Amino acid sequence: MSVPTAVGGGAIHLLAPNSDEWTYEGTNTWLLGSGQSVIVVDPGTSDPSHLLAIQHAAAESGQSITAVLLTHDHEDHSDGARELAGIVNVPIIANSAHWADVRVDDGDVLDDFGLDAVVIHTPGHSDDSICVLLPHGVLVTGDTILGGHSSGIYGRFRDFLSSLERLLPLVAAPGSFALPGHGHVVVDPHETIKRLIAHRLRRADQVRDLAMRHPNATATELAAQMYPSTTLFHRPSAVQMVQAIATYLLEADPPLTSAAHNALGRLADTRDQLTTDKGVT
Repeated sequence: MSVPTAVGGGAIHLLAPNSDEWTYEGTNTWLLGSGQSVIVVDPGTSDPSHLLAIQHAAAESGQSITAVLLTHDHEDHSDGARELAGIVNVPIIANSAHWADVRVDDGDVLDDFGLDAVVIHTPGHSDDSICVLLPHGVLVTGDTILGGHSSGIYGRFRDFLSSLERLLPLVAAPGSFALPGHGHVVVDPHETIKRLIAHRLRRADQVRDLAMRHPNATATELAAQMYPSTTLFHRPSAVQMVQAIATYLLEADPPLTSAAHNALGRLADTRDQLTTDKGVT
């Protein structure tokens, strides 16, 4: 059974028993609340022992579960949400229309569920990704920011960069920290986000340079050059990353030369794609 650990900011951590090549150590389930109410973030699995551990953790802290919140709809976060919500008779909060009993968007507050928190819509990893900002710069990030790992971009690269830029001022104060969907608590979120933005922009420069040097290359071929150590299991994600960056570059200013436009257009062609769901850097 998962062992609950208090991490500060009114948050309790449980690690979902779903470790694999996608989830690293497993999905982080967070219990957020103060007083008598708690919201469960990302159950991650329908494993009965984990769902029972969540209920026990809430009971031991003297709190009642008021909702299940999903940071996004990928199955390593949404699995178990319906089951847990049904057991404790609470709604699912999400941006995803498929999952939401209560659909939230940017700027929505969660005080109806007993939580002093604001929803931040952060598309990029997925179109429905949200973060949750708690008092004192505590930020629940889902897979937008991970602890010691990298996540994929399955939405728009431009959206991902914009989401990171929006988060920067929210975690600028000393003592801020981030509660990610996978990996360890991020104790330096402001610097982590700055490094992540710089790294993604370097990858964009790399795609631009390789496309000009190899104008007939496909996304699969460039991904093999950019991510030579990527396993066969993760290779489709690398291809998707190249495609997302190429699409971003096609939309960038100033206007591209005809040769650059053609080369990047070839890379952005989603017919050259093997679909999966997790990250490369």
